[in-house]
Amino acid sequence: MNLCNLLGTLVSVIIGGLITLGVNLHLQKRERKTQYAIKNKNEIYEPLYNEIEQKLKYLNRFQDPLYPTSTLNSWNEFAPSIKLRISEDLKKIIEKFDATGKRFSKKYSKANRILKKYIGENLETIRNELDESEYNENNFNILKDNIFEGYKGDFYSERILKGIKHNYPPEKIIKFNKGSSMTFDTLFNKICSSIRNEIEIVVLRKIRDELVEITKEMKNYLKLKIEFILNKYESKMTKV
Repeated sequence: MNLCNLLGTLVSVIIGGLITLGVNLHLQKRERKTQYAIKNKNEIYEPLYNEIEQKLKYLNRFQDPLYPTSTLNSWNEFAPSIKLRISEDLKKIIEKFDATGKRFSKKYSKANRILKKYIGENLETIRNELDESEYNENNFNILKDNIFEGYKGDFYSERILKGIKHNYPPEKIIKFNKGSSMTFDTLFNKICSSIRNEIEIVVLRKIRDELVEITKEMKNYLKLKIEFILNKYESKMTKV
């Protein structure tokens, strides 16, 4: 074998080795990228998405924001190393959600005090309509608390005025005298009318609408991320 052939063979071996090395490095990089994307889906996007779905259900019913609407438990539970992997655009949505959730919780507490006041006042006006055998002074106060706890979400959302059923059957909460023309819906509407123009409750509804929109924005963002990773990475791994 002459020198030219030897050099040619050597060059071919080197080029082949470089190509193989390049291909292996590319495959390793793609593998790391795939694993990183799937890890983000499992550890970040899916936990947040599942929680956000539940929060939308609570928000639509005006449930108490302290449980569990206005805070992201998943975010709070993420280790610092996981939070470092979250993109800036998602962080901005989370921060906006957190700030709006805190405003909602603060306003909700103020609205609760107003609602309790009007429930008591309206119950006093129909006290003679209530079943006397059921409501001594202590039971009357319990009734006010039961109406507040069982229906505050309905009052804030005015669900009954939209033809939507109450969260809880009213007959289990309140009993009227036999022959009384008073109904729970009549009482409900009186309370709704009393609080409709109260500024704290008007603002509460506005903030709640903002929180719903932010929650939907986050849900759509997370859904797109999850679907992208499923289609680009996980589905290909399944086929291999």
